[in-house]
Amino acid sequence: MKSLPSRGGRELNRDEESEKTNMKIIVHVTAALLFSQVLISGGLQAEEKKVSTEPEALSTIAGAIETYRNKGVTMTLRLKIYDTVFDKIVFYDENNHDIEFPVEVKKIPKSLKRQLINLHNGMLYRVTFTVRSVGALGLVTGDLVSFTPLVMERLP
Repeated sequence: MKSLPSRGGRELNRDEESEKTNMKIIVHVTAALLFSQVLISGGLQAEEKKVSTEPEALSTIAGAIETYRNKGVTMTLRLKIYDTVFDKIVFYDENNHDIEFPVEVKKIPKSLKRQLINLHNGMLYRVTFTVRSVGALGLVTGDLVSFTPLVMERLP
């Protein structure tokens, strides 16, 4: 093997030189991929914030019930309780306003039944529901369509 001069004082053969070059390429490609992933994820989060026209709180829906009545709404809510005795599931928003959904186990679709197995109180969920009305105390009532843990949406 022919040896090549090196800056460090010792001579490198062609295999060592090509190995060093390959490692540099791998490091550069990895850095470029990580940088592009950061840019893409940051861009998606910024785009998500721009597109979001959903209400921030349940009190917003209660105040403008006529615009939200019989419409689907998706909000980020925390699970308060899943009560199997009274067949209800209760979520709350960042202002501690509750929304309660009747959940009859015999009548709910299979997709929701699977989600009911892994519920955790206090965990954030992306809840989609249809707004029905506002009660006498200003509480929003609706029909639960779906809910997914917010953590699952953040995973790549």
